[in-house]
Amino acid sequence: MADTLRQILLELSDDELEDFKFYLTKQDKPIPRGKHGTTVIQLVQSMERVYTEQGSIVVALQILEKMDFTQIVEKYKQHNESVPGPSQDQGQSNLNFFSKHKATLEKRMPILGNVLNQLEADKVLDAEERETVEAEQISVKRNRALIVMLDRKGEKAQEKFYQILKKTDPHLVEDLES
Repeated sequence: MADTLRQILLELSDDELEDFKFYLTKQDKPIPRGKHGTTVIQLVQSMERVYTEQGSIVVALQILEKMDFTQIVEKYKQHNESVPGPSQDQGQSNLNFFSKHKATLEKRMPILGNVLNQLEADKVLDAEERETVEAEQISVKRNRALIVMLDRKGEKAQEKFYQILKKTDPHLVEDLES
């Protein structure tokens, strides 16, 4: 597995590898910038310490999909069907929903009261963050403030938001997914 991950990462240019490392800092279990190492081997070792061998590959494939390296992801998945690719993971498709529809959500999200209540109840937002969103006078700006916060908070927050939005405005979610 370590060799497979190394081979995947060696397909990236130096700049792309730096972008990949940036995404590692945004994961549910982030790897801080200084802990990546200076070589691909050190990066692989860091990832395996945090995510396990198989988990490292899943995380790498998820990041590569975010970076639009679908050819690398598909090439790997064709040769290694035993490791689930991110597109097979329901949570990943929910994150793709968030990423894909951010701009539309800014414009079309309904009154945020119920969404904010649930996000705060689920500890995705604290009271201060909620107040920051509610302080915006125009609904599009409120929506944007929430989207930016969720984007910064990462995958768990985005997944929770998706689940809440599905309950509070199923028609909007259905419309965007169709």
